Amino acid sequence: EDAAVSKMAATRAYGAQVVTYNRFTEDREAISRQIAQERGMTLVPPSEHAHVIAGQGTAALELLQEVPRLHYLFVAVGGGGLLAGSTLGVQAQGGNCEVYGVEPETANDAQQSLRSGHIVTITQPRTIADGALTTAMSTLAFGIIRQHAEGIVTANDMQLMHAMRFFAERMKIVVEPTGALSFAGAQHGGVDMRGKRVGIIPAFMEADGLTPEVKAAVQRAAQELQNQGAELVEVDLPHLDAAIAAYYVIGPAEAFSNLARFDG
Repeated sequence: EDAAVSKMAATRAYGAQVVTYNRFTEDREAISRQIAQERGMTLVPPSEHAHVIAGQGTAALELLQEVPRLHYLFVAVGGGGLLAGSTLGVQAQGGNCEVYGVEPETANDAQQSLRSGHIVTITQPRTIADGALTTAMSTLAFGIIRQHAEGIVTANDMQLMHAMRFFAERMKIVVEPTGALSFAGAQHGGVDMRGKRVGIIPAFMEADGLTPEVKAAVQRAAQELQNQGAELVEVDLPHLDAAIAAYYVIGPAEAFSNLARFDG
């Protein structure tokens, strides 16, 4: 029910029916299975299918084909399909690239799962990264990630806001909070990348596609900055079409040290 209005509108424009639900009180997977059974449909899971994982992994594969000597690759984690596919893409290309997943700090079920050696289920998290609100990883993705990923780091909502500001100011693009996870994780995840080449896989969104939670987080961040003495200016951004599964290479790693700081 709280999905971005622009995302739902785009989905309907393709001719699909959008079924909303309350993510705090209802089970999305159960609803999907019931609809599929009632209508004789085939349910395509977002991360619990080998073909889906392989498809998502082509983002990393194409990146490494263009930049074959990466030392690190950071990938956002929700259900785990994109990260699992990315690790397979890296394995297919060979080399010594280490793959890290990045989760919201308050939704770190994948990080807990890797540490404990089994899938951990958490309560419904709250974060502005609305594309990473899953409560547990898929079984198939977990097995792949456990075998091939170097680790999983986290980023908090304020760090995501900083990353989004960097993309807007320096690269003139609008990145949704979930898409900013990989960049924020590279900045704040504690991985020593000095002198290394680093890749990230973000995603973009429509400028008017902010969910109520994201808007509220923007307001909280603005208030925090004002409390610190920053002068804020409100501007209107032009409409930007969504561009899914795009990537940018950020490097060398020394560039991370002073990026996206709110300096007033």
